[in-house]
Amino acid sequence: KYNCNYTFADHTKMISIAKNYISEYKHIKFITTEKIEEIENEKFDLLLAFHCLSEVTMEYINYLCQKIIPNCQQAFVAHGMDTYKQLVPELESKLRSIYPKFNIYPLSYGRIDQKIYFGDMNV
Repeated sequence: KYNCNYTFADHTKMISIAKNYISEYKHIKFITTEKIEEIENEKFDLLLAFHCLSEVTMEYINYLCQKIIPNCQQAFVAHGMDTYKQLVPELESKLRSIYPKFNIYPLSYGRIDQKIYFGDMNV
């Protein structure tokens, strides 16, 4: 129906779970975080990171900001504020340096405060 390809990068356990739900889609490339360097030179239209950065180290976030995220025309990053208190200023600074047009949207639901980031290279 759509002429697009997807790359799904995550740790091995999550990839095996995802494959159970989306295996019928043939245009998905699965890559484990241990092999993420294999996609360093690929270009992407959109990066989606939805509540996943809390699971990685700042060193890995630095790697993503240096090698992967700059290859994405747009980025959508969401995270809960409680989880990321120490990460937020550094992540915001890194995303601002990558995307000339960068917006942050605070969002709350229930007792959870979040921030939604949207960056666009096409300015």
